[in-house]
Amino acid sequence: MKDQQMKDEAERLVRQMEEASENNKLLIQEYKEKNDTLTGLVNDFRQGYEESKSCKREVNRLTQHITKLQEELNKEKEILKAWMRSGKRLFVKPRNVSSRNRTYRRKERGRKRTRAVTDSD
Repeated sequence: MKDQQMKDEAERLVRQMEEASENNKLLIQEYKEKNDTLTGLVNDFRQGYEESKSCKREVNRLTQHITKLQEELNKEKEILKAWMRSGKRLFVKPRNVSSRNRTYRRKERGRKRTRAVTDSD
């Protein structure tokens, strides 16, 4: 009987070891899947980080460009203000042009005025 008990005990221990081995295999498979998932997430994070750095560089470049354009605009405004303060006109209406954009001139022979139209009627 003792031999039978030892044999039964040995079989029970072997089954426990096989079950433990199977559980370990399942746990290893589960952890491999989780590790693969985490690796994918890390790669996605790295890609997003690189895109973020690229966007940040582009924003900085555009901000510098806007600043440069703003400075140029301010310089042009100052030039325009100085020009206006000087009393000079930027656009001078010719003396011989009426409000309807027609010119009048004297005929060379006589006092009668004739009208020469400069715009198309």
